[in-house]
Amino acid sequence: MLFPLSLILYLLVTSSSACPHYTRSTSPPSDYAAVLPASELLSKAIAALGGTSALSALTGITYHVPNHYRSTSLMESYSPFRADNFIASSGHQTISFSFSSLQQRIDRFHTISDEWIWGSPNLAPMNYTLVVHARSGNDTKACYTSGNNIVYNPRDMVGGCVDPVHDPATNLTIILDPVTYLPHTIRSQTGDLRVYNYTQVSGVLLPRRFLILQGTHVLEDFLAEEISVNPEFPGEYFSASAPTGFTPGMSYSPSELASYSGNMLPATPYTGTFQNLLVTLPLPGLSTLHHLYFNDAPGYRQLVLEFPDAIIVVDAPPKQSLLVLQWVKEKLGREVTHVWVSHHHGDHALGASDYVAAGAKLIIPEIARKFWADTVPDAELLTFSEGKPFTHASASMATRFHWSPNQLHAEDWSYAHIVAAEGEAVFVTDIWNPDGDDDEGVVVGDVRQWLDQAVADGVGRNATVVPAHGKVNGLLRLIEYTGFDYPADVKSMRV
Repeated sequence: MLFPLSLILYLLVTSSSACPHYTRSTSPPSDYAAVLPASELLSKAIAALGGTSALSALTGITYHVPNHYRSTSLMESYSPFRADNFIASSGHQTISFSFSSLQQRIDRFHTISDEWIWGSPNLAPMNYTLVVHARSGNDTKACYTSGNNIVYNPRDMVGGCVDPVHDPATNLTIILDPVTYLPHTIRSQTGDLRVYNYTQVSGVLLPRRFLILQGTHVLEDFLAEEISVNPEFPGEYFSASAPTGFTPGMSYSPSELASYSGNMLPATPYTGTFQNLLVTLPLPGLSTLHHLYFNDAPGYRQLVLEFPDAIIVVDAPPKQSLLVLQWVKEKLGREVTHVWVSHHHGDHALGASDYVAAGAKLIIPEIARKFWADTVPDAELLTFSEGKPFTHASASMATRFHWSPNQLHAEDWSYAHIVAAEGEAVFVTDIWNPDGDDDEGVVVGDVRQWLDQAVADGVGRNATVVPAHGKVNGLLRLIEYTGFDYPADVKSMRV
């Protein structure tokens, strides 16, 4: 989580990275040289903010955000190209800083949009306090002292202290407005913090508007309607006393960690191991269709389709991808040639680059071509569209990957349909997550829309359903649960 301008006030007197920024509506001031020394830029910025004396008198700041706090998601967006799903649809917060030892406290309350009903069926608001002690190296401390930021946790659970990830290569760049020399953007590996709408408080200019950006996408937006300078903090206000929380997976990059946190998800270490991989046959007797399930990482299940001329991996959850590649090589004695990605959400897509790096081609809907061309530029893309599924077949098994417009879960959501003499199987993501006899994972509207599509695509009512998040089940159970009138005479493309 990025510190707002209060951290920048500190950085301005210690940083050697500052540069002016130009937009179409601004031009360099008359006294601006082609290249200004960092020391001169910093002097101008300090003077613009109020001068050394005024800044030196700051011992603390509190930003009061009583009405306008919102956040959006790219990881769980509907479109691959826009941050179009709210995380926090409304909320309020206060953000306080003590400069004596560079401590931060965030008290935040916000509603969550109905896109997150899968993690919080009653959509209970988030309400937590986070305290950060910024120190050198691994001495940095971040603790949830009240509540937590994980969507599926009980709201009264104290998140505790999380192990910070210190990356010495993370450089902050302060971009200054070329006319006013006020800080304009603070850039890091995780995105940009845009600050503007300055107001003077106790002789110091401070911003009231804050945007957290990833590219052109606004991920967080808030307005500080009041700013308190040098407030009297209670003695234990910045106390970081809390139980031990989760340890982030060290294989996650800073941008991945920021994305998981921003989406109310824990970037916990991936726990799957090769020795705990269970491989079964979802269609008994069909030895070329493999269902992969990791007992020590049960959240994501995948299929591997074995053809004489291809090995197709179904879906691409991150981290698990390396184990699937290892299994194909060691157990089948082959290499993965293709990977199909169900949709662009991170938990189903972030492993795609590992397969591409291993030589696999990427199977995706045509509508997502530009997204994948930008995301994995080295990938060879094989696309499909409405009424024109991607098909691969042998004498004993065939698969089709289907997409149709106006999907409810994600614009590029698609599914896999596998047929053989032994039966039919479909692989679906996020619309049904059955755990034993529990059908609470059904998103009825999404499922009924998909069942309409399945009928049109020729999926028989006796097909086996393989969910990405849940146990293998029969399509009949899903038909019964949703009250869908599924025809008995659907013509299948049976081999």
